[in-house]
Amino acid sequence: MKGADNMWHWAHILWQSKGIRMEEFAAMDRQVQLSYIASYELEEEVPINWLHKIVEILKVVFKVKGA
Repeated sequence: MKGADNMWHWAHILWQSKGIRMEEFAAMDRQVQLSYIASYELEEEVPINWLHKIVEILKVVFKVKGA
């Protein structure tokens, strides 16, 4: 996808994942749009959410107790 089609593709993804309305995304400066896209891609690559954090904490806790 290129140009406007690509913008609406990302607008739709960010609307579903972050709740950003497509019209709001379209009205943003291009640099802000790219920041949202980069943030989304980084989160997909290296997920950091509450469940991930809990799992990491539990790994540390059980490793310390078992040592």
